[in-house]
Amino acid sequence: MEGSSILSTTPQGQQPIALTIPPEHVDLLRGWFMACAEGRREDMASEPGAEANANRLTEAEAFEQLLAALSTYSIIPTPQVCDALGNLARSVDRENAYATVVREHEAVHGLLAQVEGEG
Repeated sequence: MEGSSILSTTPQGQQPIALTIPPEHVDLLRGWFMACAEGRREDMASEPGAEANANRLTEAEAFEQLLAALSTYSIIPTPQVCDALGNLARSVDRENAYATVVREHEAVHGLLAQVEGEG
């Protein structure tokens, strides 16, 4: 990302926000953001199409901005960054069956709390 700046693509009036990211999350997020940016660029090379590639480029750039934010702990929350991060969050939840895991956790721990409370 050398030579680029998050501030150069900032809509007028938006200010950077400070991020508080636990150190143990930084490496995980860095890996995901790198994989997503690289994946979008690979898709551009293997699947031509002007409109699709414009969207892929926008998303790749958003992940590159997120990568930079891991170093500066600051980012300007552009719509592109929010969309890319939202898509990643939904993908992670879907791939990990998050809703199922939460439901199962609540069922088992809810019953455990009742049993332990009566024991």
